Amino acid sequence: MSTLKVNTMQDTSGNAHPLGITHAVTYRLNATEEISGSIIDPVTSWEIADNSFDGKIGTWSAPSSGIFSFPATGIYALSVDIMMLHLNDSNAWCGISIKMTTDNGSNYSDVCEIQNQIVEASGSGWQYTTGHTQAIIDVTNTSTDKFKMRFFSDGNESVRLQGETNRNATSIKLIRLGDT
Repeated sequence: MSTLKVNTMQDTSGNAHPLGITHAVTYRLNATEEISGSIIDPVTSWEIADNSFDGKIGTWSAPSSGIFSFPATGIYALSVDIMMLHLNDSNAWCGISIKMTTDNGSNYSDVCEIQNQIVEASGSGWQYTTGHTQAIIDVTNTSTDKFKMRFFSDGNESVRLQGETNRNATSIKLIRLGDT
């Protein structure tokens, strides 16, 4: 049996290609956002998960005014988890959408979305719902390819998108899978 051990691989032009994942991060919403029949676009209270056990690979920047950028071109796995809550004896439709721009914010397109109904539970206090969505994104230009999250609710129902500073109630995870 033969064993091949390498640290990097090079293409025919001599460009090095490191093996394995080169970038990974978790962002978390660090303050609760509340709306009533409206939209927050973009959601802005983000931080890089920073507990002593939170892992991160590569160099990442905190979002600027709710706009996320990428540290390198490539194919990224995007994973979004949310927690929403509602305090009323009525039903509330609510959700988030992830929107991507490839022209530095002039135009945005839908990437993925979560829509949930928080169902009436008479006399129960806070009612919760969670959601998950994911996508694969091709980032070809780190100057112009960016994304943001929108939070929305219907009617006059007050809904919260749960934020926490020490745990991930609402979070976005990005992992660079490989070259574009």
